Amino acid sequence: MLEIDPHADAIPWPGPSVSSITEPIEIGPFEDASPCRVLLLRRNGLVGGVTGSGKSGGLNVLLGNLSACRDVVIWGIDLKRGIELGPWADCIDRLAVTPDQACALLADAVAILEARAAEMAAKGRRTWEPSPEQPALVIIIDEFAELADDAPAAKASASATASTPAAAATLAAAAPAARTPRWPPPTRSPGSAGPSRST
Repeated sequence: MLEIDPHADAIPWPGPSVSSITEPIEIGPFEDASPCRVLLLRRNGLVGGVTGSGKSGGLNVLLGNLSACRDVVIWGIDLKRGIELGPWADCIDRLAVTPDQACALLADAVAILEARAAEMAAKGRRTWEPSPEQPALVIIIDEFAELADDAPAAKASASATASTPAAAATLAAAAPAARTPRWPPPTRSPGSAGPSRST
């Protein structure tokens, strides 16, 4: 039995726990104080919670670890004009702060993943193995619900990106608990007869 609640106070940042996205990232302690580790490679993540529950803190822990990985390219979407992700600008290779920029970023991500899928097919490979020369792509989205509201055209691209884990792409997003979206986003748009992208 623990005598001290590991979540009672702010937890000091111990520094990055990984140097490659192929390693599980330590994102904090469980209730029993054991470390919570999450492997992000070929997975997507959603941080949900009410205002003030620590969603941005969770994204900061992810960014602090991902920025230490030699085999990752980080892109970000922050439609609050960069208030949350702006402090990480030196670590983020591309940051979208407007709906138009978000749509362009996600469309470019889809193009990259389609090119990777074609290369994997040509070489008979089922997965993309990240390296410093051919890094994984991680897209951090602050407030996914805002993206869905303010840039609805980006939703199909987000769906396509989230649905392509073999190409070493990861979406990690934060969303308020009351508006936590279906994750990954559906690939079918309302009223469409089929998927929003070719399969």
